[in-house]
Amino acid sequence: MSQFLKKTIFSGVLFTTGFVAFAKAWPANSIEHNQRKSQEQRQEIIEKLQLNTQFNILQQNKDFTSLTHSSKIPKAHQTNHVSQGLLFGPQQLEIDPIVFVNEKDQELKRGVTAKLTIDFKDRVKTDATVLLKAKVVESKGRKVVIAGHIETVDENPEVIATANCILVEPKWFKYFSWLSMF
Repeated sequence: MSQFLKKTIFSGVLFTTGFVAFAKAWPANSIEHNQRKSQEQRQEIIEKLQLNTQFNILQQNKDFTSLTHSSKIPKAHQTNHVSQGLLFGPQQLEIDPIVFVNEKDQELKRGVTAKLTIDFKDRVKTDATVLLKAKVVESKGRKVVIAGHIETVDENPEVIATANCILVEPKWFKYFSWLSMF
């Protein structure tokens, strides 16, 4: 066999082995992660949220879908995610954040943070429940500009921080649209 043929076959075998072994985007779910969320959430916070006017308006709005933050993160990766692992638990984030998404918005795709600017106005008080409001300001091609703020969930909400974010969809994402990796 020629030297070229040996190198080609060897390289092909190594590439195929690597792809087969590591192409799986997310590890399999584990039982311990599935049971963790319901045991560690503080039910009184969830009950308090369900009495909130803004929460109920969003719940009843047909344009919005309610989901938990962890439902978009594979179970096996939740312990490595900041809001699901490092900052989740007693005296930290004590509930799985509830997210309302407007599915009719076409801007909801995949992106990488190109620029994030945060302006902190005030400190978050201990045992506070906060609300993040964000809106797409501009959508042009692969670039999306988002503006938002975090406020307290009170009768008189206080703005804690404002932010602007520029997200860009990398060109190579289109080649992986058939995979459910991202």
